[in-house]
Formats: sequence, structure tokens, C-alpha cells
Amino acid sequence: MTVGRDRLGRAVARAVEAKTELQARAMSSAGTLANLQGDLKQAKDLFGSALQLYETAGDDRNAAIVLSNLGLVAIDEGKYDAADQYIRSGQELARAVGDTREVSRCLNLLGMIAFHRGDYDQAAASYAEGLALSRKSRDDYYIASPLVNLAEVQQYRGDLSRAARLYPRSASAQRKARRQGHDGVRRPGVGPNRAGTR
Repeated sequence: MTVGRDRLGRAVARAVEAKTELQARAMSSAGTLANLQGDLKQAKDLFGSALQLYETAGDDRNAAIVLSNLGLVAIDEGKYDAADQYIRSGQELARAVGDTREVSRCLNLLGMIAFHRGDYDQAAASYAEGLALSRKSRDDYYIASPLVNLAEVQQYRGDLSRAARLYPRSASAQRKARRQGHDGVRRPGVGPNRAGTR
């Protein structure tokens, strides 16, 4: 992954003279790699630069995604108020452009914030709302994440029988998502699933 990040860094440097859209994509992709490698400062800087470029270009769809990615970084930093603001802003833009996948992802991320704060009722409500949207789009990747998160909320609440019913459904959706080419859905048992950066 480090080699890929180095190559992407060189692409970002070359993209300075490229179109704004290409610059923004390169920076957003580099931000995703930095986030995956745990370099939160670099991820935040790259996502911030990408956001400025998308806003300059008037690309609300991709600006929404980058706002959510900034929210993910803030979650990883434990800055839940900032994460909430980023994600709600991204959700608002995603709704405005009709990107139901991103709205669903934002709901999953808002559920993560509630989960980390210990508000399991709010977490479950956010996950369930995101799941309903994902089912409409029939995208198994976005179905698997809220399902596993709902299962974990039930586990933390002590409702093991309900959790036991949800985990196999999540696993089934994860297998389908992998067949569709998604490998970002993690296994249950390690905290809320963020559905990855986009």
C-alpha cells in the first residue's frame, strides 16, 4: 500500500497542472490511502484540498463524499462533534444531488458516532434508516455495513438472539459484495463498520 501511496503522491504532484477534477480525484484518492494507513493528518489535509477543488468546480456529489471522508478522519481522531458536522454537511449535499448511496453511508457514519458515544438507540435508528435506503438501491456493500453494525448494537444491548439473526444476514451481504468487487466490509466484532472511504 505504501508503494501505491507514493505513486499516487507523484500523480498528485503532476496533477497540479491538470484539470481541477483530476486534481481533486487524485487528492481524494491519496487521502483515502493515507487514512487507511493511519496517517490522519495527511488524510485530513488531502481531503481538505480535494474538498476545496470540488467546491470550486461546483461538484456537490464528490464534495459530499469528501465531507463524509473528513468525518471518518474526525471519528478516528475521536472528535465526534467535528465528525458529526462534516457528515451532516455531506449528507445534506448528497440528498440534494440524489446520491442515495452516500446518504446511506452518512447514516451509517452517524450511527457510528452515536455508538461511540454510547447512544445505542440513536445508533440503531441511524443504521436502520441507512439500511432501508441501501436495500432500495440493492447494493450489497451498503447493505452489509449497517447490518453488521445493527448486530453489534444488539450485542452491546445484550440482545444476543437478535444479534445472532443479524450477523448471518450481514455475512451473506458481505459475500455478495465481495463478488461485486467490494472488499472493504470488515468482519464483525471489531467495532462499528464504517463502510470505508469512497
